[in-house]
Amino acid sequence: VNSTVSATVKTNSSMQYHTFVEIIGINDDDALDKIDQAKETEFYFDHQHSSITPHAPYSCSKSIFKQLKKSVTDTNIISIHNQESEEENKLYRYKSGDFLDFYAKLGVDLSNFKAQARNSIQSYLSYLPLNNRIILVHNTFTSLKDLDFIHRMGRNVIMCLCPKANLYIEGTLPKVNILAEHLGEITVGTDSLASNDTLSVLEELKVIHEHFKELDFLTTIQWATINGAKALGLEATLGSLEVGKKPGLVLLKGMNMLKMNNKVE
Repeated sequence: VNSTVSATVKTNSSMQYHTFVEIIGINDDDALDKIDQAKETEFYFDHQHSSITPHAPYSCSKSIFKQLKKSVTDTNIISIHNQESEEENKLYRYKSGDFLDFYAKLGVDLSNFKAQARNSIQSYLSYLPLNNRIILVHNTFTSLKDLDFIHRMGRNVIMCLCPKANLYIEGTLPKVNILAEHLGEITVGTDSLASNDTLSVLEELKVIHEHFKELDFLTTIQWATINGAKALGLEATLGSLEVGKKPGLVLLKGMNMLKMNNKVE
């Protein structure tokens, strides 16, 4: 969210929410004001299930990352759009690509921005709070070298895949098979109706299995359930069938020998 519009709906709903209050701010001078505005917005949501988070590396200044690091506690879950487009990597590697035109139209001065000769995740991850759980969303252009970097950093990172949104925005998918092989903590999301025609995690799973047939459904169903609960700090009550928990149950029809296909409902 970036406003309080949904606060009343969430308060009165039986659905469990975790609300991410996103910060967007490119100018260094606005950092403190942006943090304060986010805190004011977060006040209207469940304080146990809300957190302040940067929108994306290209939409937040270095000053915002630094101020966020000082302003949040270790329980604050970070969710950030990561490597959703190849242009993001071009910006950080070479200071080139479409983002230069984007910033020029906004009147943003990039004279102090220096290319790092490495992808965006390798450039900004160290600016995020050290001990917080980090959900990297999209990861469409995340490489094997990026995964190795994340491992070496020793961060508590979960990757959230939104395949239908990736196909809508970029016409391509993350290297899901490589992510699955080298990173155990994966979950599934939908992005929003701005880039998707459903908010169904089942539909996302169907897309994943359509394009990566070697994946095991017993693995991906965990991405869609318990891993998502862990990512949001809700694993004590949701995500698996265990005594004392209150998960939702969904009956899948059309499965054949635990194989996901497009006819599953």
